[in-house]
Amino acid sequence: MKKQAWIFAVLALLVSVSCANITINVYFPAEDVQKAADVIEDRVRGEVLEQEKSEAVDKPQTQAGVNLLDWLCPPAYAAEVDLNIDTPEIQKITDARKERFAKIDGLLSNGVIGEGKDGFLKDKDLRSLPLKEVAEARKLVKEENADRDSLYRAIAKANEIAEDKVAEIGSNFAVRIREKLRPGQYYQDDEGNWVQKKKD
Repeated sequence: MKKQAWIFAVLALLVSVSCANITINVYFPAEDVQKAADVIEDRVRGEVLEQEKSEAVDKPQTQAGVNLLDWLCPPAYAAEVDLNIDTPEIQKITDARKERFAKIDGLLSNGVIGEGKDGFLKDKDLRSLPLKEVAEARKLVKEENADRDSLYRAIAKANEIAEDKVAEIGSNFAVRIREKLRPGQYYQDDEGNWVQKKKD
């Protein structure tokens, strides 16, 4: 009798543990990750965008349908993020990405690289660069992608998101990154086809 009670207790424990794991693994905070992506990607792009704003003040544009005030003061994303994105590790990665963003942005604008659907940069046409620039561009892309991988893993770690969900963090970053691209830059759609960002 004691043996049966012990077996039932072990089975009950196993069932409860497996149910708990299913609950943890099924839930993924996609909306929270996208909010975090907005904040981090705005930090990465910050200095380049600020420089463009100051240049716009020096030389205002008066295109039809463009409100100069909207151009100078674009709507900011809500700073309230439910995920922890302010760890020293995440800050260090963000700072490293920020330092190289102007060069990455140039490669994106030249159409030689594009934003992948998985949250990583992809080679689109690097061979069109002069030979001496190809190695430097590849190195830059490799460094950027390594930092993005570290960032997605650091976000998962800081927020107790399962390691097998890191790819989903990258995919959710890709959604927000493509929204921040400039007209003319390329990104992959959900099927992996290249799409050129159009003017809004």
